[in-house]
Amino acid sequence: MSAQFNGGHAREAIRQAAVSLIQNRTEADARVFGNRRPFLNCGRFPCIRISTPLERVKQVLAENPLVLRRELTLRIEIKTRSSNTSQDQLDIISRTIEGLLSEDEELQHGCAITFDTAEPSSASIGRHCFDTLVLEFRCEYDTEAPEPQHIDRLITVHADWHLDQDGDTDAEDTETLPQ
Repeated sequence: MSAQFNGGHAREAIRQAAVSLIQNRTEADARVFGNRRPFLNCGRFPCIRISTPLERVKQVLAENPLVLRRELTLRIEIKTRSSNTSQDQLDIISRTIEGLLSEDEELQHGCAITFDTAEPSSASIGRHCFDTLVLEFRCEYDTEAPEPQHIDRLITVHADWHLDQDGDTDAEDTETLPQ
């Protein structure tokens, strides 16, 4: 079950693979997001957010090189406007997503996926009511720890703050860390 991830962290690769797998294959069409902000600002429904909020090391499989068995929570949040049929709509989308993920049993080259939970909820913002269904899957995969010489040192951090929706930077800061 050794996962093959090119470039970034496995969490990012798994999240993006799930986005690609689900986009345009449910009623949400292309409104499937791997980041929080576009999901929160989405004005068309239904829409879907895919996140990876928790990862655990379950087992050390080898010491040299260090190989870790990891368990990642893949969270899929489906949101729609409340209506007499919104729960049915969420269940249909959920069933489609579960089917897509079960067909691709080893999402992203070696991540074994198992359905875990489904939790419905409702919320309102002013007069707008929404129903959501949060699906959680467990993804288990093995990775080798990076070699120490391949880990870049964090020396400088730069941050921009955007306090409103105009796209302009309202504040910025650069911090150089002691080495």
